[in-house]
Amino acid sequence: MLDSRFLPQNLRRCLEPAEREKLDKAQEQAVSRRERDEQKLFNSWLDIQEGQGCLQVINPQSHRPSTIAAGWPDYTILLPDSQVMLIEMKAHQGRLSKTQLDKITKIEALNHPVFLAWNHVMAINAVQLRLSVILTTLKNDNSSADPTQERTQERA
Repeated sequence: MLDSRFLPQNLRRCLEPAEREKLDKAQEQAVSRRERDEQKLFNSWLDIQEGQGCLQVINPQSHRPSTIAAGWPDYTILLPDSQVMLIEMKAHQGRLSKTQLDKITKIEALNHPVFLAWNHVMAINAVQLRLSVILTTLKNDNSSADPTQERTQERA
């Protein structure tokens, strides 16, 4: 079987329809496998962060039918200070379905951005950056509090 990644479009058109269909299906399966592998790596990192109390994650198991609304992003991550992060994971050459595009459009209309990550490194970096901003903001907010207010509260 030919690998469709290395088959130029002009040669692909020369194949019989049944062969093209097999090639397309094989490519979809390869993309799906890469996406699952990337999610496993990201899930391992998220498990460590959850264990340290940095965040909480909702991620439906990919091998079971989901009870979450169709098209919902792969990860809903609860962060400190009532922050929520939504991440959709796609492997290279993966595509968002129409259902996913529609759901993401509705979510973003409510002013909740959905981050699209092409691999586990992008997803980890996005979460780390968001956590860093949140924790820095919280630290600055606490350090700028009126010290006399704190002393008054301590005496009470």
